[in-house]
Amino acid sequence: MNKMAFIVTIFTLLSLFPNAALAITPLQVNLKSDAVVVETKLNINNADVEQLTQIKGLGKKKAEAIVNYINENGKLTSLDQLVNVKGIGNKLVQKLSPYLIVE
Repeated sequence: MNKMAFIVTIFTLLSLFPNAALAITPLQVNLKSDAVVVETKLNINNADVEQLTQIKGLGKKKAEAIVNYINENGKLTSLDQLVNVKGIGNKLVQKLSPYLIVE
């Protein structure tokens, strides 16, 4: 496909779905893909289950456990506190740390 055809296709799609461009946010990036470079880290204290499950290695049950732990015990001050969540150990915390931040 040449450049002009590509541009026409994009404009056509945007005219058919005008809100599609507005729906793209950094948190909707599929973090489970190995090809994705994450530019913005997710604040663990404000994240919901859906956002957390987008991180590779974090399923729904563990994401729910994290959210419940924060709701019951207050905001985390360090990612190292994630080891206090049932089912999460040091290895998983290390795997999650490139995607998360504590604020």
